[in-house]
Parts: sequence; structure tokens; C-alpha cells
Amino acid sequence: MLIAFAGCDGAGKTTVAKKLVEFIKSRGVDVVASKEPTNSKFGRKLRYSFDNDKRLGPTKEAEWFLKDRQIHVKDFIDPALEAGQTVVLDRYYYCTAAYSGALGMDPEKIIADNEVFAPRPDLVLYLDVSPKVSIERTSDRDTSEPKEQGKIRNVYQKLAMCRRGYMAIIPTDNRTVEEVATMCCKLFLEHQ
Repeated sequence: MLIAFAGCDGAGKTTVAKKLVEFIKSRGVDVVASKEPTNSKFGRKLRYSFDNDKRLGPTKEAEWFLKDRQIHVKDFIDPALEAGQTVVLDRYYYCTAAYSGALGMDPEKIIADNEVFAPRPDLVLYLDVSPKVSIERTSDRDTSEPKEQGKIRNVYQKLAMCRRGYMAIIPTDNRTVEEVATMCCKLFLEHQ
């Protein structure tokens, strides 16, 4: 089973993904976790550009995410799935589609380009957070403005509406991390 987390800044993707992995392990399921961007040369370049406020243009950024993901799929995701493991990803191509889509690129094209080589997740857990709460939760980081997070959120919501069978929307604004994690664990059990 392949599970991917998605959401705007401050949604809780990393924290909840870890809690879901712990839950899956507790049920005796062989599970592995990873995140994007990875530690490939493209992933390192992407992280450097984010951390040093040297953002690439949307087209170049999407291209490097694609290259990083090709390596990730070949070296980690496909082998894990072939070995019968459940894979939990902290970010995947839906994140690229939403963030690049907010910058004017076609999110459906980004998804189509990725699905040429990347397996479609069995379950996408979209942790929905309002722009206001996103900014509040990330105030210690140098992140985007509420308007940018609003654009990203709009793209996510459109993507989720078209993929109701496997992309779940989990509202996070007024929920604790434990409540969000519990909802994700229930969704995992329903899709198992």
C-alpha cells in the first residue's frame, strides 16, 4: 500500500506521517517511510534553494522535483512496494502539483507527467489548513504569505474533489495533532 501526505505549510504532514507509521507498525504491518524532496542531488538542490531564499522559477522547480522523484521511485518506492511493504510518504507529486499550480502551472499536467513513472497512491491524506492558521503555525519559519497559502489550498481542494475515491480531506484548523492522526489511522484501516 502506498500512502502520501499532502497539505499547505503548517498542516502537520511530517508529524502526523510519523504517528501513522507508528500506528501501522503497531498492527504488525511492514512499513517504511520517506519524504520529498529526498537526499538525491536534485532534492539537495531544491532544499538549498528553499533554505537560502534562492527559489527557482516554477518550471525549473517542477523539473527538479520530477527528477528527484524519478530517483525516489526507482531506488526506494518501487523496491519497497515490490517487497510487500506499506510505504508512507511525507509529500509526493500532489504537493508539487499544488504548489506549482499556485504559481500558474497546470496541476493536472504535473500529475500526468509524474504518473508516467510514479505509482499512484492508494490513499492521499490531504491535511487541510486555512491560510490564517498556516501562517500562525509557521510563524517561526520564513514562509509564504496568507495569499500564497490560499492559492495553494485552492489547488489542493480542486485536486481532492476530483479524486474522492483515494484522496481524503482532513480538516486540521481546530483539531489537535492526536485527533488528526486518529482520523488518518481510521482512513488507513478503511483502505487497507
